[in-house]
Amino acid sequence: MASHSDEELLALYRTSGDTAWLGALFERYMEWVYGLCLRYADRPEDAQDAVMGIFEALITKAREHEIQFFKSWLFVFARNYCLMRIRKQGRQAEVIAQLENISPTYEEAWEPDDSAEAQLRLQHCLEQLSLAQRDCILLFYYQDHSYQTIAQQRQEALGQVRSHLQNGKRNLRLCMDGSSSSR
Repeated sequence: MASHSDEELLALYRTSGDTAWLGALFERYMEWVYGLCLRYADRPEDAQDAVMGIFEALITKAREHEIQFFKSWLFVFARNYCLMRIRKQGRQAEVIAQLENISPTYEEAWEPDDSAEAQLRLQHCLEQLSLAQRDCILLFYYQDHSYQTIAQQRQEALGQVRSHLQNGKRNLRLCMDGSSSSR
């Protein structure tokens, strides 16, 4: 199963309904999902419960939704799952305030390739982004500004800055993958 891509494992699960395929796929990202859930949970046990709940929900959701990029989709799904748990517990205001003050962590980590060819591809792909996405990417990754600083500088909500960064990273990745495969 390790030799299968995310897309292959997802397709095998969707066609067969065998949760072993989905389990193998989810296992690749389980630590990552746990780390995300830990940011939203009061205790590690709550984060573990959330991870199990996410997997249980995936059993139906992965068959209902058209998923192009599993890892990106899983991140959004897991985050929304955790936020729903928080809303049910009535803790949303306190948690949202805490999260806005947390510095970026693993899901924002992205290191560009430093080779000359990769830099040219990156420059080309940066030019393909919307102005807002490009500005946020440059400020965050190249000038080490925080979300808060970027939001103030751009006079935008923190959530909008996060959205620009997430969409910008996805678009950069797609462009870079397309550029490298065509060479």
